[in-house]
Amino acid sequence: MKRPHTWLPPVLSPLVAVICMAGIAIAGELQCPATISVDQKATDVPAGWTSSNNGFKNELAMVTIYDGPPDQGASLVYDDQKTVGNSIIQTWNLAGNSHGSWITCGYSYTSAQLSQKIPADATRCVVTYEGDVSFGNGLHPVRKAVCSK
Repeated sequence: MKRPHTWLPPVLSPLVAVICMAGIAIAGELQCPATISVDQKATDVPAGWTSSNNGFKNELAMVTIYDGPPDQGASLVYDDQKTVGNSIIQTWNLAGNSHGSWITCGYSYTSAQLSQKIPADATRCVVTYEGDVSFGNGLHPVRKAVCSK
């Protein structure tokens, strides 16, 4: 049986997928994951009580753009904010710098965050919040957070 020339041995297929996904980031677009799962554990549980997790996924609830790595604390204020229908849209215009820009994605009901350096060729980040809904802490759910050219 003749195989098409695009066939890859099964062992190489995951490697090619990783290379292709890496190419997306190199092309200049970075997007916060919409949800994450967090394995939180209660400590110092009082006698007679048991601890468990509800299994809910944590939704994207906060985005911070930094001038340099987040641990340096140089968060940037958005350049523009507008309301469109029930959405609040914030835009950061990125200027090139020697240390790069970073994005931190924060999630509902957890202190867990994800951070990543924004591709050097990205020129802006746009964050869209759901304006007519909020979590218990008053933050609006983030529906999309993308940094791109």
